[in-house]
Amino acid sequence: MCTSAHQFNGDFVRFVQEKKPKIILDLGTGIGKYGKLLKDSGIGPYRLTGVEINETFEERLQGLYDRIVWSDLVKYALDYSLTPHNMEKTWDLVIMGDVLEHLRKSEGIDIIEFYVYRSTYLYIQFPLFMIQFSGGVHARENHVSIWADRDFDRFVHDYQEISGIARVIIEGRKVKP
Repeated sequence: MCTSAHQFNGDFVRFVQEKKPKIILDLGTGIGKYGKLLKDSGIGPYRLTGVEINETFEERLQGLYDRIVWSDLVKYALDYSLTPHNMEKTWDLVIMGDVLEHLRKSEGIDIIEFYVYRSTYLYIQFPLFMIQFSGGVHARENHVSIWADRDFDRFVHDYQEISGIARVIIEGRKVKP
């Protein structure tokens, strides 16, 4: 069922062309939408790591990512945080495109908080409300939470909606008092 809405593709390309991130993490690569958008954006050079649970996408992701980690993104963050030398590493940009709705709200909040302190920007996209089941592919394909602008009030962020899809850009390392 791996799909990703197109409403903010142009916004994403403009964003990366303006910010010119060099170290990028794509959480939940799916079939590589953001890897392709980055490749086509002309911002290079950059180092792009993807985290994806579904290894059947391996062939489609070749050439788009410098490194793919085959893992559940929640487990990846936990494993990453338990490795002492990793705690000093940061990213210019963390992408969470069509990922949050696949996580329980508590997991999503934990993931956002984990990466907000380790990145300059988080670029997040999600459907406002869309029922989706796994289709027998993987349990993580189910949509299990609903997100809204108020869920990001704690962070310095920009929120937009277009045709049932939301985009949030969170400024990393900044939390409202």
